[in-house]
Amino acid sequence: MARTRSVNAVVLAFFFSWLAALTAAASCRTITVVSGDGCASLASRCGISGATFTTYNPTPNLCSTLAVGQKVCCSAGGLPVPTQNADGSCASYTVVAGDTCTGIACKWTGAETQA
Repeated sequence: MARTRSVNAVVLAFFFSWLAALTAAASCRTITVVSGDGCASLASRCGISGATFTTYNPTPNLCSTLAVGQKVCCSAGGLPVPTQNADGSCASYTVVAGDTCTGIACKWTGAETQA
């Protein structure tokens, strides 16, 4: 039984390192939403058509939930995933004047947030 756990741990470690490498290799080119942006202006800034923009950013309600500071894709792939510190610990962030929860979440994850 101990050997089985050891083999499973090795397989899982390999899988997660492979998945991390795949995610990093599959990151899209991004731009950041600024005040006044909509999907049409973002597509224009990306230099792609609106249809291509929605292909790269397939969230159904993206255009109605854009937040300043949010990252969107301008090419195929996924939004970049934050990396851990070299020692494997979680990265930290110091809040500064003007930060919002939405802004911090978008900055660190590139994810969409809802109010």
